[in-house]
Amino acid sequence: RDVSFVVFRATAFEDIREAIVQQNYELCTNVLFVDIYEGKGLNEDERSITVRLEYRSDHRTLVESEVETLHNQIITQTEQKLGIRTRF
Repeated sequence: RDVSFVVFRATAFEDIREAIVQQNYELCTNVLFVDIYEGKGLNEDERSITVRLEYRSDHRTLVESEVETLHNQIITQTEQKLGIRTRF
């Protein structure tokens, strides 16, 4: 699942990745860089960083509601930790 965060320009993808990895959710198996957007709709000191969160279990099939709950927890905790917000 992709998510775009609005961050100050000094915030790097690595800051976001580390904040997510530190949450230590077993089912979130990977955090990847997707894109950076700077321009219309953002303040001059902001940019949007899009990341991809991959969810998987080696032991069972994940259900949509489970992934949605986990995804929302990760996003909320990342926003709070870094003082950022989702773009959409």
